[in-house]
Amino acid sequence: MKLAFVFDGLGCGGIERVGIDYCNALCNAGYEIVVVNLSPQKNEFVHQLDNRIQYRAFSFSKLCSPECYVSLTRRPVWGKFAYPLLSTLCGVFDIAIKPLARYTIPAVDIAIAFSGHFNDLTFVSKGLIRSSKRVAWLHGTISSYAIMSEGFPLLYQRFNALVCLGVEGDEEFQAVHTRFKVKKKVIYNPITIGEREIQPDIVSNLNAKYGQFALMVMRLSYPEKDPYTAIRALGMLNASLKQKRHLVIVGDGPEKQKLIDLINKEHMQDYVHLAGQIDNPAPYYAACDFFIHASAAAEGLPTVILEALHFSKPVIATDVRSGPREILGNGRYGILCKVQNPEDMANAIEELITNPDLYSTYVKRAPERIADFEPSLIYSQLIGYLNEVMHGAH
Repeated sequence: MKLAFVFDGLGCGGIERVGIDYCNALCNAGYEIVVVNLSPQKNEFVHQLDNRIQYRAFSFSKLCSPECYVSLTRRPVWGKFAYPLLSTLCGVFDIAIKPLARYTIPAVDIAIAFSGHFNDLTFVSKGLIRSSKRVAWLHGTISSYAIMSEGFPLLYQRFNALVCLGVEGDEEFQAVHTRFKVKKKVIYNPITIGEREIQPDIVSNLNAKYGQFALMVMRLSYPEKDPYTAIRALGMLNASLKQKRHLVIVGDGPEKQKLIDLINKEHMQDYVHLAGQIDNPAPYYAACDFFIHASAAAEGLPTVILEALHFSKPVIATDVRSGPREILGNGRYGILCKVQNPEDMANAIEELITNPDLYSTYVKRAPERIADFEPSLIYSQLIGYLNEVMHGAH
């Protein structure tokens, strides 16, 4: 079977890392894989693709998706006129570039819009890549995407199948979208961090440099990720601690300069460290004392939380809609704190580092949770589902 994974960029991010893991695993399983990058300038992770995978770059912006303008219909009178006009212009443009896209990208059996953004969903659903079947990947629940924009459900209806990361809100979504009949399946992200090399000398050097440090791994992009709350929380906590704590942030992105400005403003230069993009963050997980995940927006199933649990590290996460709460089992496998509330996060950190029994409880429970994300199990589920989609089995 020949599969195409279509991405809105292959820059630094959790979606991209998971997608590359899927592509490489399926390639090793004997599938022919084509990767399409619709934002060619975002290419930091391209080198991680197996050299047997065909890579194609083709620029296609979300502005080419009629559905991204659906929100205009809620505006005053001008919006109701603007939406049909923009939709028509997008449609004409998409038709015009289809021959070039199909010439550039080989035909496949199943095309997968993996990023789940307007551009890759439109690119696949409108047949700019030739395929027998089409699958949309949702990095969250269908209801969470519908809340973001009604344009998403409109796009989903052009697909043969969906992959979701959860079912929260499904009943409410179906009650509103009574004619929505696209098949869907929940498939968790596989956790492959354990397959990466951990060099003991790097772990030792990190511990020697930072002591007992907290770790964040993220793309520096707000509000999807919110390191600001964690930095302020650490500042509050360090003000009352004799032995100051450090925070190491692995990742890069458009918010980097704003982050540096905040670190300087809060006088945290000695305690907050920006490590930049690291291809293999495994030594950082192994070395850290605990893990922090902060976001100010809805999340899918953050892979980084699962990676921290793989290393049996206690997790503190903001309780945004969907993902973190599901992974952490409503608090059984980690601490949930309020969104954009540095004081609450500081209290959570203090509770964790001053209560050895609590710390030990989370360490012991981590393997119990991570068993649901074992790669061979996930890959088997995906291959079975793709065969079902391709051959029409039920």
